[in-house]
Amino acid sequence: DILMVPLHVFDIGGVPAVVVLESVCTVFWLTDICVSFITGVWVGPHLEMRLQMIAKRYARSWLPLDVVASSVEALAMFGELAGLALVNSATFLALRHLRLLRLLKWQARTRALADRCHSENLRFGFRVFNIVAALLCAVHLIACFWFWLGSTFDGGWTKLENRRGEDHVTFYFESARWAVAQISLRTDLEMRTAIEYAYTCLVNLFGLVCVSALITSVSSAAADFERIHRDAKLQRRRMQSVLHRYKISPELAQATKWHFTGIQSGLQRVATEEAELVKNLPLRLACELMHEVHGPVLIAHPLFGELKRETPRLFFRLAGVIVERIIPHYNEVMFAIGDPCSRMLFVAEGNLTYIPENDYTLQVQPTLNNELPRRQRLVSGESAPAQLSTTSLDKSLEVPVEKGSWICEAALWMSWENRGNCTSTSPSHLLSIDAVQLGEAALLYEDAMPRLALYAKNFLKLLEETPVASDIMEAASI
Repeated sequence: DILMVPLHVFDIGGVPAVVVLESVCTVFWLTDICVSFITGVWVGPHLEMRLQMIAKRYARSWLPLDVVASSVEALAMFGELAGLALVNSATFLALRHLRLLRLLKWQARTRALADRCHSENLRFGFRVFNIVAALLCAVHLIACFWFWLGSTFDGGWTKLENRRGEDHVTFYFESARWAVAQISLRTDLEMRTAIEYAYTCLVNLFGLVCVSALITSVSSAAADFERIHRDAKLQRRRMQSVLHRYKISPELAQATKWHFTGIQSGLQRVATEEAELVKNLPLRLACELMHEVHGPVLIAHPLFGELKRETPRLFFRLAGVIVERIIPHYNEVMFAIGDPCSRMLFVAEGNLTYIPENDYTLQVQPTLNNELPRRQRLVSGESAPAQLSTTSLDKSLEVPVEKGSWICEAALWMSWENRGNCTSTSPSHLLSIDAVQLGEAALLYEDAMPRLALYAKNFLKLLEETPVASDIMEAASI
C-alpha cells in the first residue's frame, strides 16, 4: 500500500503487473477482515476466544477503517476487470488513497515485532531499521505528491520546457531527490508556483521535525546500546585488576575469564534477567509461570509425568516452587566422586559429560525404611566446590548426559554419594530437585505420599539389582 498507492499519480493503473499485484493485495485484505472475526484477542491478561466478544472488539477498533479501505479497493478491482471508466476518475483515485489509513497500525505492529526480539543487538538493529524505513516512506510519499502538484496545476515544474519528454521513471527520481533535499533543509532556488512554494514550506517544516526526531531516536538507541556494553566493559576491567593485583595463576585466570564471558553473553545473563523479572511478579503468577517453564522438562521422567496426571497440586508446587535453576558455564564441574548429594538434576538445555568410577561396590542403605528420607543441609546450604578426582577413572567410559535426561535420581530416595565425575561440556540450563523439599511437600498431600513411597521402594530394589553403582539410572517401574 505504501509503495503502490502514491505511484498512481504516475498513471500506472493500466500496467498488467500492477493490476495483478493490486488484485492480490485486495483479496488479502478482504480475507484479513474475515480472519479477524475468528482470531482470539488478548483482553488484559486473558485470552478472549468467544466469537461474539471478538466481533464486538473488532467492530469498535479497526473494522470501520478496514471496511472503507477494502471496499474501495474491491470496487476498483472489479471496475478494472469490467472496463468501467469510473475507476480512472480523479475522485476515485483520491478515494483509493484511503488505503493509507492502514498506516495507523504501523506503531502497534512494529511494537509487536520489537517484543519478539530477545537480543539487545537485534533490538537496536530493529529500531534503526524502523527509523530508516519510516524515513524512506516519507520521502516516497512527499516525492509522489510533489510530482502530482507539478503535473496537475498550470505552470507546474513538470511542464517546463526543459522537462518535456522525460519519462515517469526520471520524474520519480527527480521528485525523490527534491524530497531528500527539502527534508535535509536545503534551500530550493528554483522559481516555483505559489502552491509549490506553499508545499515546499510544509516539507521544510516536516524536515525540521523529522531531522530532530531522527537524531533523538538514534541517540537514544545508541545510548541504550552503549550503556549495556559499558557495564560489561567496566566489569571486565575490574576482573582484570583483581587478577593482576593477586597474581593469579594463568590457568585459574583463564578459567575466571571463561566464566565471566559466559555470564556476560550466555545463559547466565539470561537467567539473571529472568530471575529479576520473576521477583517483580505476584507469587501465584510467578509460580504459574515457573510451572509452565519447568513442567515440560520434568514430565520426561515417568514418575513426575504420573504426578502431573494424578496429583497435579503436588506437581504444581514441585515445578513452580521447589525446582531451582542452575546455569553452569562451559567446563564447570557439577560434582566429583565422593561428594555428598541430595539433589536430582534434569538437563533442560546444553550437555553434560559423566565419567563413572570403575570399581565401586554398591551397598544400598536407605535413610528410612520405605519412607522418604529427611536430610540436613550442610551449614553453608550447599555442597563444597567439587574438585575433579582422576582416581579409578577411565575416559573411555565417558557418558553424554543430553537435553531431556536426568542424573543423581538416587539422591531423592537414599543417602547418596556421587559415583563419578560430571562436567558441563557447553553452557547449560539444569533443573534441581532437593530431596528434603520434595519430602516436605509430599507430606502436605495425602494422595501423593503413598505413590512416592512405593516408587522409592521399587527404585531401591532396582538399585540393589544393579551390579555397578552409577549416578545415571533408568527410572523404576511406577
